[in-house]
Amino acid sequence: MNTLPPAAPAGRLVFLDAVRVVSVLSIILFHFHPAAFMAGAAPETVAVLTFLRQPLGDLGVTLFIVVSATALMTSTATRFSAPDFYVKRFLAIFPSYWIAYLTVAVLLFASRGNWAAGVAPWKFAFAVPALDGFLFHGRQSYYLVGEWFLGFILCLYAMFPLLRRGAIRRPVLSAGLVAVAFVLLHLAYDRFFTLLENRNPLLRLPEFFFGLCFLLYVRPHLRTWAAASAAVLVLCAFRTPPLSPQVYGIVLGIACFCVLAFVADAPGLPSWAARFLGTASKYSFLAFLFHHQIIQAVRARVAAPLGATKTAILFALVVVASFGAAALLMPLVDRFSDLLRRQLQPGAARRRALLAGVSTLLVLLAGGLAWDIGARSPSMDRKLAALSSRMASTTAELNGMALANDPPRYAEAVRRWARDAGFGVYGSPWWSQVGVVRYREDARDDTRCAGRVDMLVPEGPDRGAQGWVTVAPASADVLIVLTDDSGTTVGYGVSGAARPDVARAVPGARRDSGWRAVADARPTRAYAYVGGRFCQL
Repeated sequence: MNTLPPAAPAGRLVFLDAVRVVSVLSIILFHFHPAAFMAGAAPETVAVLTFLRQPLGDLGVTLFIVVSATALMTSTATRFSAPDFYVKRFLAIFPSYWIAYLTVAVLLFASRGNWAAGVAPWKFAFAVPALDGFLFHGRQSYYLVGEWFLGFILCLYAMFPLLRRGAIRRPVLSAGLVAVAFVLLHLAYDRFFTLLENRNPLLRLPEFFFGLCFLLYVRPHLRTWAAASAAVLVLCAFRTPPLSPQVYGIVLGIACFCVLAFVADAPGLPSWAARFLGTASKYSFLAFLFHHQIIQAVRARVAAPLGATKTAILFALVVVASFGAAALLMPLVDRFSDLLRRQLQPGAARRRALLAGVSTLLVLLAGGLAWDIGARSPSMDRKLAALSSRMASTTAELNGMALANDPPRYAEAVRRWARDAGFGVYGSPWWSQVGVVRYREDARDDTRCAGRVDMLVPEGPDRGAQGWVTVAPASADVLIVLTDDSGTTVGYGVSGAARPDVARAVPGARRDSGWRAVADARPTRAYAYVGGRFCQL
């Protein structure tokens, strides 16, 4: 089917501009927080980073997924051709990405003599199609702009023609299939993936498919949907639903989208406001690409302590600079896009070029995912970084993974905030136990776990240990305590590393049952801390 029913308008919709701007601002604010703290702001002076216990960054991504899908249905309302669609998506993403990447690379090279020192040259092949942030998140790569989100959204765009057909021809059946696929993958996620769940395109299909259905089936009854969504938000304000974080994020994000769409779609919006939102929306993608580098540049130049007012001003400067850079480079992006568009005119050559490009993208994606099998997961990287900062470790590799290098003052303040908000690694119980829990022989119970120590490094900068552990009930956050021969605690670790070999060989073992620990002195033994007891590995 090449056209949509009349319920899907083809004109520009102001509410899409509004939601897109809100989503990008949420993401910028979320990333601004650690930089503001490092610049001297106290935790209480930085804007709240959660909305109804959902991190603003995650909420912004959900809104962006839904609004992107809705916009795709708008742009394909009159006719649809898969080759035309892929060409348009290519022109919408890659000219902006390449120019932003080149701009940042040149500025970094001019200021410090390099832009990706010590990275294997072969990884640059993944930077060209914007897959490096997605495939190598948290590890060395040529990533400069776009984060993991670009590779992620490219995967969703690849599935759009099939999902669009399902949304139009068999919406109920297609929604059911998406829901079933989500539930099955969600329940068995650790057996198949090491990628963080909220960064897996297959686990974000519910939001994307909802966006595809919005114009056809939701917007005609938007008042009802908005009322129901408002009720959901009120319920969430008073009580956290018994849902997993991934499911809760989807429900909350869709509810927020419906309420925002209803408010922005209401009649009476001044024409100047509509024009402002349209302009901001036009620049939002480029602003998103630049904001990380601008945040780091601003942070490096601010040394004085910041109060609430100065922190707000600093955030406003980051937003203005991000959108200003986008406005400055947009003419160049437009000219580059026009040049590429002329080279991709309809015809056999265009189709061959398109096929070659899509094939190359798929090969790189498959190769990157295959390379990543068995590698340490990004979530484990963050755990190790938090562990390192908690122990004030001098391990350069781990400190390099830490958010803003997490010095002790920042780490301790964030832990207190995160504990109260239930947010991120720093709010996890195991992190609070590092340095507090000490091994006691009278609390030993070796029936609490199964596992082993695969490697002990007694001396040197990488002093510590690693292995695997399983407990009941299964957990990816098992605290590991290292001791010397006398039973004195000398180090700590945590589970969560990818170990598919253990999952295959040990009944009930998680795919992320591997652990890694860091020691301040020579370690000889390792224990899992489970329910107040120490179980030797």
